[in-house]
Amino acid sequence: MEKIGEIGATATKRYLLTITKNATIDIYRKRNHQFQREIYVDELEECNVPVTYAETDVDDGILDILRCLPVKYRDVFLLKYSGNMDNDEIAKVLNITEGTIRQRLSRGKIMIQEALNKREENNEIHGSNG
Repeated sequence: MEKIGEIGATATKRYLLTITKNATIDIYRKRNHQFQREIYVDELEECNVPVTYAETDVDDGILDILRCLPVKYRDVFLLKYSGNMDNDEIAKVLNITEGTIRQRLSRGKIMIQEALNKREENNEIHGSNG
């Protein structure tokens, strides 16, 4: 902990990189969330079609699945698909290799597909009983 106070210390550099990375992700999430909300509202205003409960259920379901992903997969997905960042940019922000980014995207897609399949099975079960 004492080394963090020294300007040239490795611990200080790591500490600053961690703070910068986390701040970058926080700023990105806030901007992206606001941007997505603005787009959604604009689309609703242009569209004159009432939003149905089924549509909001689907949106909520997708958000729930993303929220349930482990953080390391969720962060990569958000940066890739919401932030439109390429693997190289994500690797720099998260301070990991591009190979790790590709691996997390692949594993994350599998987790999402499994969650979607599980939800579909649950809907079929509940739909046939109700």
